[in-house]
Amino acid sequence: MIRENPDGSKIPLTIPNHEKIKGSTLRVICRQAGVPRDEFLKIYEKV
Repeated sequence: MIRENPDGSKIPLTIPNHEKIKGSTLRVICRQAGVPRDEFLKIYEKV
């Protein structure tokens, strides 16, 4: 996945393909993607 920044630059996001992901790894992924914790949890609860 690629995150596009407001300045037009692009940063690749690394997402592990594991059955379980450590909480710290998930926090880093969400931070890199710009997804707030509350928003992630709201969407996660729908799945």
